[in-house]
Amino acid sequence: MVASNRALFFIISLILLATTFIGCEQKNKTTAEPPEADGVQLEKQVWKAMANTNISWLKEHIDENFQSVHSDGSRGRMAEIKLIEGLKLGEYELSNFTTTKKNDQLIVTYTVSVTETIKGKRTSSEPAPRLSVWTWEPADNMWQWTAHANLKPF
Repeated sequence: MVASNRALFFIISLILLATTFIGCEQKNKTTAEPPEADGVQLEKQVWKAMANTNISWLKEHIDENFQSVHSDGSRGRMAEIKLIEGLKLGEYELSNFTTTKKNDQLIVTYTVSVTETIKGKRTSSEPAPRLSVWTWEPADNMWQWTAHANLKPF
């Protein structure tokens, strides 16, 4: 009887200990502050990946729930990746950055001058505004590109 009580006590102790660790881990994941991020650097990384057709980097950093809007309509993650795969970027210049951080999100606006070939059509190199939203994903330990607006006609 004493041995079975000790075994029961031991099992209950292990369960309580495991739940405590799991609870602490979950608490840290949901309450931990995202690291400082540089919205300018994140956007420069996206443009570098697009220019080099680094689709693996983009797939890693584009959120599963990503949404974009372009002059021809909105896109989800896979449609945006497909668009980027067919993108032909010329020389580009990024400028006029503004970054706002709110909790686990970064909102980045900027201007880009670029000649692109999108869907087989060449666009003007006139400067055009863009907007991106980045969300900190603690499970992935990285900033994820969540939304993008490019209203330049093509």
